[in-house]
Amino acid sequence: MEWTPRHKTTTKTETLVRRLAALAGEIDGSLLQAASAEARGEWDVLCETWPSADEVRTGVVGLSDDELDVAIGKVQRFRDILARSMSGQLIAA
Repeated sequence: MEWTPRHKTTTKTETLVRRLAALAGEIDGSLLQAASAEARGEWDVLCETWPSADEVRTGVVGLSDDELDVAIGKVQRFRDILARSMSGQLIAA
């Protein structure tokens, strides 16, 4: 059995999880099609690591607010890379 650290949620946790969900919506909506199969696989793994809104409502999650901040930074960079890739594909077409 694997032990997972648990963190009590804060109002910031809720905000961070909502931000992750919004960013994921942007990526899943149209940008993910520009990603390689490997990048899509990494994206799926990353999405599984952050808590859902349901988990936040329980009051305990597996990532601290600081870890969620780091995840948001990673997701924003991923989004920006995909957006640049998409615009490059549009120019090439």
